Amino acid sequence: MGELVVHQTRPAEPLAAGWLRRIAGPAISACLFTGPVPPVELRPTTLAGFACKNEQDRRVFLNSRCRFWNPGSVVSLMLHEMAHRLVMEHEKSTGRSFEAHGPEFFLTVMVLYRRVDTALDGTYALVDRLALYDFQDRPPGLQHLERPAWAAEVLGWALQHFESIASSSASAESIPKLAADLWSAHAARKNAQRAEETARQGEVIRLKEQVLQVAGDARIEVGLYRIFGWTGFFASMVFALFAFVV
Repeated sequence: MGELVVHQTRPAEPLAAGWLRRIAGPAISACLFTGPVPPVELRPTTLAGFACKNEQDRRVFLNSRCRFWNPGSVVSLMLHEMAHRLVMEHEKSTGRSFEAHGPEFFLTVMVLYRRVDTALDGTYALVDRLALYDFQDRPPGLQHLERPAWAAEVLGWALQHFESIASSSASAESIPKLAADLWSAHAARKNAQRAEETARQGEVIRLKEQVLQVAGDARIEVGLYRIFGWTGFFASMVFALFAFVV
């Protein structure tokens, strides 16, 4: 793993790069990057930070005024943007496309945060900084759910997996693939369960209709008995049984 490279666009302060490397170095080490760490550029911007898909050197961008923030906020933002970069690289290598703040991104950034919290004894409490913003995009396949329901689904899924990945030796670069595979499997199970539930509901409706039909036939049979006696009653029973079986 290489060290963090920091670029500056004026009017970033000359000392800001060294300050950022100093506070971010331990966090970067904890993330387990095996390849070059995405460079950071400090620049004047109206955004707190961002990452672009077509940056040739994979850099992410932070607001040059971040030197006025507390270190925890800076590290949190930097890793948030690096998580975007990692997911973008997985998209590029697989040809797949994910929501900007979907389940794959959310689990990736959660794992990075947990690794830093563990390595630094919770100095920045990064996991506690996670918010609905970090998984704000509805995943495909959950369009039938309202926001509270699908958000709870994503959050529960991420909580189920992030500790085991964070404590593993998986590289930072491999986390998006793990997240994508886990979410695909989870979504497939949920879709199968939904299909089974739909089939069960359809069967219940069909059986109810049959019961109502039989009840209606029974009323007819009683009426026939009153008119024609036992002969009409048994004849109608045979006819109803034949119709039900067929």
